[in-house]
Amino acid sequence: MKKEDVKVLVVGGDTLQVSGTRKSSIERAYGKYHIKERPSGTFFRSFQLPGEVKENEITAVDEYGVLVVHVPKKKRLIRRIPISML
Repeated sequence: MKKEDVKVLVVGGDTLQVSGTRKSSIERAYGKYHIKERPSGTFFRSFQLPGEVKENEITAVDEYGVLVVHVPKKKRLIRRIPISML
């Protein structure tokens, strides 16, 4: 698939949608027979994101034919209480 055929969107700040269209053609020859297949179709996947993600920093990269989506988390503020106060 080409990069133009895949869409990665964040909808509403809490849903990641991956969709696309697959278009390909496979040709094979077996002796005197010639076979040509044209598998095609669309796909759509939707993922619910947790509330602590940075939706403006989500990236999608094609690495050796595999779609890799990076979803960074927001840093949590942890309040530390000194042991002497307990």
